[in-house]
Amino acid sequence: MSALLPLCGKTSDMELVSTRARKRMVTRCCASRNKTSAALAAAIPRAIGAEKCVTATATKRAFAQQKRKSRLARRGIIMIKDILTTGAPALGLSIDDTAAEKFETYFDLLVEKNRVMNLTAITDERGVATLHFLDSLAVYNMLDCGKKIIDIGSGAGFPGLPLKIYDSGIELTMLDALQKRVSFLSETAAALGLSDVECIHARAEEAAAKPPMRDGFDHAVSRAVARLNVLAELCLPFVRQGGSFIALKSVDTENEIAEAERAVKTLGGTIEDVRDYAVPETDVVHRAVIIRKMSPTPKGYPRRFAKIQKSPL
Repeated sequence: MSALLPLCGKTSDMELVSTRARKRMVTRCCASRNKTSAALAAAIPRAIGAEKCVTATATKRAFAQQKRKSRLARRGIIMIKDILTTGAPALGLSIDDTAAEKFETYFDLLVEKNRVMNLTAITDERGVATLHFLDSLAVYNMLDCGKKIIDIGSGAGFPGLPLKIYDSGIELTMLDALQKRVSFLSETAAALGLSDVECIHARAEEAAAKPPMRDGFDHAVSRAVARLNVLAELCLPFVRQGGSFIALKSVDTENEIAEAERAVKTLGGTIEDVRDYAVPETDVVHRAVIIRKMSPTPKGYPRRFAKIQKSPL
């Protein structure tokens, strides 16, 4: 047993040293934690202050941006409204505040969508108000036999939507061969709160082949760029007997009109009038060709578009 005592003594010393070491480690650890806590306690107010500063800056920036947008929006409304109310009397029309607000909304939607798809090359307030809105409204006093209208090749909605905004009593159908444009027209009509508006995705030569589209409208209107003899074959079949097709053209179209006379006659129409008009608030002069539907369009017209292009009437 005596041989074991020194060993037992050494073990007790080691345990004592280990216990003291553990105490020192605990003390250091507690001190470290206290320092960390103190650092955190000091850092939290600084972090909160920095966060408040960032938040305040972001809020100020957002407010400034909103104020700037509001100022630009107000300026836009004034411009559109002033141009329309000043220009409309030259067309024998009067734009009220409700219509002016709808035109401004239409402008905003048009410019926004034009960023992602090609709707128009004209995007400034004055250009849209005159060369799109007022130019479209020039058609209004040519609508002499009813308010059921089809706009063929509507594109961005001209002239159909401006006519509908001006006169809510118009029953409007807009036809276009591109689904994306038809979706834009549908969304815009809904955003403007317009009723009795139908937007159709179809080719004109196919849609005009049978009722209710064939012979179903008082007027067909179009600003499409095709030549008049082609447009007549695409548009006249939609018009009832006694109604009219109104084609909007440039003024240098004498040869084009003469070229279309045979086609118009074949399709049951006659060129009743050619009216040149000045677009208000501009130096631009445009032309409206009014074709009266005298008799039903013969069966077989319109032909397939490839045939129309290859062998126009």
